[in-house]
Amino acid sequence: MGKVRQGQLLAADAQARLALYDADYAQLMVVEIDEAVFDRAANLIDRYAVAERLLPPDAVILAAAIEEHHRDPIDMFVTTDAVQAKIAAAEGLHVGP
Repeated sequence: MGKVRQGQLLAADAQARLALYDADYAQLMVVEIDEAVFDRAANLIDRYAVAERLLPPDAVILAAAIEEHHRDPIDMFVTTDAVQAKIAAAEGLHVGP
């Protein structure tokens, strides 16, 4: 609700966005962050941190999706982050908005 406090978003609009999130939550997948994810994240950082400006938290998110995709293919990696989208596609994930 920071944007509401800052006057950048009306409270009613924030509530509407939260309702959309709640509706989508049931379709989201929670993935365990294990050693394989951290290893893959380190590899992604080595490969993309400088050239693509990949940040460590984004590397962990991508690594979790990639590892899960290898275990059980996921339909789509959803992001609005251009760097995540570019790297996810390069790593073989189907990317959506």
